[in-house]
This record gives sequence, C-alpha cells and structure tokens, in this order.
Amino acid sequence: MRISGIFRKVGKFIFTCSWVVLIAFLALALVSKANGNDGSILGYQVKSVLSGSMEPGIQTGSIIVINTKTSATDYQRGDIVTFTGEEAMLITHRIQEIQNSGTQFITKGDANNGPDVSPVPVSNIVGEYSGITIPYVGYVLHFATTAQGAALLFILPGILLVSYSIITIRNALKEVKQLVEEKTA
Repeated sequence: MRISGIFRKVGKFIFTCSWVVLIAFLALALVSKANGNDGSILGYQVKSVLSGSMEPGIQTGSIIVINTKTSATDYQRGDIVTFTGEEAMLITHRIQEIQNSGTQFITKGDANNGPDVSPVPVSNIVGEYSGITIPYVGYVLHFATTAQGAALLFILPGILLVSYSIITIRNALKEVKQLVEEKTA
C-alpha cells in the first residue's frame, strides 16, 4: 500500500472520529436541555456559552465541557469555573481570589474590566472548565431550546424520512413494473 493511501485512510478515520465526538456532544447537550436537567456523563456536563465575557479563550456561541466532580477544596486562583449567578443563570468566569478559607470566590470574566460584584459561594459552583471547547455549536444548542428550534429538529427529520420512503417506494414500483413488462414480452 502506498504512503498516500495510508495518509488518506488515517485522515478519513480522524475526520470520522471528530464528527462522532461532535455529534455525541451535541446529542448529550440536546437531550439534557430537552429533559430539563443537566445530563452528566462520568462527571462531565456540556454547557453553552452565550456571552463574550471569557473571550478570546472561550468564544461566544461555543459549548464547553465542565467537570462536575471537582471537590470544593480543589479550586485555586486562575481556575475557570461555571457557577449559578443571579436568577439561576449559569456563568463561566475565572477565579481571581479565594476568600473565607475557600468558601467564597471572587471571579472575573477574562474580557471584563473588573471582577464580578458579588462573591461566589462554593455551593453555587457547578463545575470546573475542563479545557474542551467546541466553537459555534452553542448557537445551535440555544436555538434548539426555543419552540421554533425544537419544532424544526423534530419536524425536519420526519419530512426527510417520509421523502426518502416515498422515493424508495417509487423506485421499487418502477422495478416491479419493469419485471412485469419483461415477463409479458
């Protein structure tokens, strides 16, 4: 086998694996959102980022993977954590300072001028950023949680499936008609 053939096969394998991982992350995130809970696999969750407070490291519209099994004593200055802020909104920011023997944290978005107004209690931290980011998928995930997005995600595959079935049945009928004409001739 030629070297170019080997590179082509390895490239196809890597490309396929990348798509499988991306689809798995997206499926996990969609199922989690649809069920209204935070689906977790081996202590990891997928979250969408819809603000630019952590740019350029984490872009707006990305999805990130967070580790929910991190112990409260493991958080250090410089760690990026996802926590519940006001009105139960999830926020992902970097720890700037540890207060009260590690029970509260001062956080700040990398793109923000100053730290967040309120300290974050350790009980509000959902998990620590694992370093895995997939750009732009967060927009799709956010759209999927809207009524229009959910309808599109359920209706479009149905339309495609029905269309494929109609085409398959029509082709099968053509073949049957051809066989009948051949036998009668």
